[in-house]
Amino acid sequence: MKKYLLRSILLLSSATFFSSVFSQTDFSSFQWDQDEIICKEQERAAAHFAQPSSRNQYADQTDMHYQVMHWEIDPAVKFVRGAITYYFKSNINGLTQLILDLSDSLSVNSINRNGAPLSYTHATQLLTIDLGRILNENDRDSLTISYQGIP
Repeated sequence: MKKYLLRSILLLSSATFFSSVFSQTDFSSFQWDQDEIICKEQERAAAHFAQPSSRNQYADQTDMHYQVMHWEIDPAVKFVRGAITYYFKSNINGLTQLILDLSDSLSVNSINRNGAPLSYTHATQLLTIDLGRILNENDRDSLTISYQGIP
């Protein structure tokens, strides 16, 4: 019984204290602070969307429909090994290369289409893959990239 009485007194005291604090607080500035936060968030969003895209200049040549990703990650040494299969379609006529962003800290082990190796170059954060055929607009293709390194 003493526990319940003590809890009731504490609860009543807390309620009384907070009601007196809130009754003496001027909340007219609260709306102003909220408006200021909204303006700051709008400015931040506008600045973010005004920045140029981080995608490479060739990204619009293809439309990636689907990716299958398999990774082995060892956080103890910050190492990743993986393979990504890209399913894509060409947005242009005469597409002979697929150009993707890939960190220079990662090394490519192989690139294959249906088990057949494709040639590629990897420099200045770009992976340029020779498709070995010409894709026209809306032609679909897929390939698998195997890579590893410290991201």
